[in-house]
Amino acid sequence: MKSKKRITAILVILLVLSVSETTFGYSSGVTGSSTNGCGCHGSSGGMTPTLSGIPNAGYEGNTSYSMNIGGTGGPSGTKGGFNLDANFGSWSNPGTSAKLQNGEVTHSNSNSRSWSVTWTAPANGSGNVTFSLAVNFVNGNGGTAGDDWATNSWIISEQVTSNGDSDGDGWSDADEASCGTDSSDNTSIPTDTDSDGICDPVDTD
Repeated sequence: MKSKKRITAILVILLVLSVSETTFGYSSGVTGSSTNGCGCHGSSGGMTPTLSGIPNAGYEGNTSYSMNIGGTGGPSGTKGGFNLDANFGSWSNPGTSAKLQNGEVTHSNSNSRSWSVTWTAPANGSGNVTFSLAVNFVNGNGGTAGDDWATNSWIISEQVTSNGDSDGDGWSDADEASCGTDSSDNTSIPTDTDSDGICDPVDTD
């Protein structure tokens, strides 16, 4: 009889540990969930992730932008988590309760619902950038019921300026387009035989 009670007690302890690991396993951060979110916490749709500071008018190559992560709706409280990723660029300067992990940004603890980070745009010519964000607001009861998460995404294009010189070769992007050279490659330079600042293909004198 004592043996059966001991086995039962052990099984109960293992079950509790299993539930605890599932419930608190991501309290210090998670990656790879920015697109699909976290189905282990409540149901999605009751809250909306927010991302401010993104260059909606288009990003400039190799320029840094300060971003703020958060959300609206969901259960009341102060606890939450997030996972933010971008297909181009790099992250730095994670703020309080945030950290960099596996090339993405996530929470370092579950004690906040707002976070900050710096994103540095890729080089000119990289094309559109997609930001993918999952935010989870939890009620802090130690379980998954009552929590709420959702995902969101933003696509930002590269800022195009007519007089820009993306590759820094001294020829504007517009001129290189007319001359037939690559404005994103500083080794692709227009030919200007008479050195008058007008490339040979369009020079009439």
